[in-house]
Amino acid sequence: MRIYTLIPKQYLASLVGMFFATLGQNSQAAVMIDAVETGGNVELITSGSLDLTGLTNFSLGSAYQQVIPNQGYVFTGPWAGSGLADVYSGVSGPSVFGTGGQTLATSASGSRVGISNYGQWLYVPNGFVSGTSLSSTTVFAGHTFASLGLTPGNHVWSWSSDSVTLRIPDPSAVPLPGAAWLFGSALIGLAGIKRTNRGRTTV
Repeated sequence: MRIYTLIPKQYLASLVGMFFATLGQNSQAAVMIDAVETGGNVELITSGSLDLTGLTNFSLGSAYQQVIPNQGYVFTGPWAGSGLADVYSGVSGPSVFGTGGQTLATSASGSRVGISNYGQWLYVPNGFVSGTSLSSTTVFAGHTFASLGLTPGNHVWSWSSDSVTLRIPDPSAVPLPGAAWLFGSALIGLAGIKRTNRGRTTV
């Protein structure tokens, strides 16, 4: 007997709904900045692309790679000197994403992407063209989410055509893929029990 015939329809509907909801969430954020605790460090891993339609390019800017959670600043990728980034206004989103003050990164590579001015400005590489891929890794050696003062959650800055999401997981939470597998295993176990019970003969 095939296993899917043993799982109640209402459970299948829920699982399918969760799967497509996850796909939808991943597709909505054009640029993701994923915060990861690894090897005694915190890394900000940036990936995606942006459509700048609806924003206003008003300045050239520069800044150090850093986070200032209590002022809504997050800068990823290598920063040095002046005029290395185009600054756009027209962004809306959270003015803070934690309680921490300024912390400079120890190293960074890749594309320059940033949010500043209490979540109102977007920084992209000088001469950036909409649709171009962006990727970077920014390292804060010897830090944790707690020491940086980061608040877990999805912090989203958006405008009419696109968005940037800083995703900070809760270190104490069970990762969703693991939870999904446990849930699936439980359903399979219940299905097995149901099959076993069906095979028993009452004396």
